Amino acid sequence: NAPDKNAMLPEVLMDVCRYFDLGCGFILTADYQGLFSLQAAYKADPYYDYIDRPVSLEEKLGYVLYRELLEQKYIAFDKNDRKTLLESALSREFHADAMILVPINAGEVTLPAFAGMIDRRGKSRNQDQTMEFAYFITSVIADYVSTSLFRQKSVGTMTTLKRVLDHTGVDVYVIDFHSEE
Repeated sequence: NAPDKNAMLPEVLMDVCRYFDLGCGFILTADYQGLFSLQAAYKADPYYDYIDRPVSLEEKLGYVLYRELLEQKYIAFDKNDRKTLLESALSREFHADAMILVPINAGEVTLPAFAGMIDRRGKSRNQDQTMEFAYFITSVIADYVSTSLFRQKSVGTMTTLKRVLDHTGVDVYVIDFHSEE
């Protein structure tokens, strides 16, 4: 048996959060009803257990702010930043004074997912380089999860197609358009 590659995500999130002195790192994915669930996390203390609950971000943020969130390259703020309406809403929803949130795009997968890190202490991270580096690292994690989600979707699609073809009761022929082979 090959080890589950996604099993390493909590450890990676822990290392990244410790490096940036943030209390929680997470991967959230949405189901077809728009309910976001925790797929992987590192939590420095039990304070962050609230993130275990599934949440409808569209319901919590409202339609306009939710659409704005889906269009962002990333969200990053700490307690010293002046927050936009979206950032303020995310700060309240995630009980966080500092946050970095990166959308995960898995090819044409329409369900949204996010990789993020939060902290309730809101320590000032004044150096732009630090926030840019945190975004870069979180983006690498998001790309990894994106690839994994795309792979899962491909396997699921192939399995479904195989089941349909196996149970249709008709023969299926594939013919090359040009050579007619």
